[in-house]
Amino acid sequence: MTNKQIIVASYKDDLTFLQNKYLKDIPHLVYEKGRGDFWKKKILGNSELKMEDFVERKDNVVYLPNIGLCSQIYLYHIVNNYHNLADINVFIAGDCLEDKRHRKFPGEYYYNKIFNIDGNNPHYINICETTGNFPLRGDCYRFFNERIRAKWESLFDEPCPRKFYPAIDSTFMATKKAILSRPKSFYEKALGWIDERCYREDHWKMIYEGEVVSVMAPAKKNLKKFPHKSPKHFDFAACSFFEHCYQKMFDSNFNKCVEAP
Repeated sequence: MTNKQIIVASYKDDLTFLQNKYLKDIPHLVYEKGRGDFWKKKILGNSELKMEDFVERKDNVVYLPNIGLCSQIYLYHIVNNYHNLADINVFIAGDCLEDKRHRKFPGEYYYNKIFNIDGNNPHYINICETTGNFPLRGDCYRFFNERIRAKWESLFDEPCPRKFYPAIDSTFMATKKAILSRPKSFYEKALGWIDERCYREDHWKMIYEGEVVSVMAPAKKNLKKFPHKSPKHFDFAACSFFEHCYQKMFDSNFNKCVEAP
């Protein structure tokens, strides 16, 4: 019998939707970073500490330091459950499906979609049906685009497509078969780019006007675009990179979103 699990990345989100009529009978695991800001501060203040040193679990909630946004959670879950994954894995970014401003349909549409996923579906589904683009447009993204190309080739061992339109918003389904199509070492490598090492190693850093800053928002003027981030918020760039990668990781039809040369 095909089993299904919902994996939720949360930062103090309202997760009452997990009890609605569509999802209440589907097992779920919540990764909560809402009490992990102090842990993050301790980790960044001591180079010997790791996120793993602070992980706590109570029932179906795992508490993590607040480093890495939802992309860190998904990779952490895969690495730590690689040999014990559900047949169908639904990854949800907090309460994003309740976000009427950014969703085309009401939440009930997406929850019904999750409810109806079974073993007859494709191995990857973009649940929120949102797509983005690469390269990102605008001069403020030029350094980030360059780093994406380099990291893409390092991770996938092939050149980054010149232009593509991947699923984004980090809410999708991937089957166990799709996830296991890549070795555990692949996900371990990726996780190392978005856990505490994204601050300690040169993954998303650059020198800009004499300062070490993130490739996503290299100049102070860009704080107007990302007021909730800072030029030293390196996991923001990491999460944005992986958001553009998940479809490539799990969807055998990824090339359909790549624009022909």
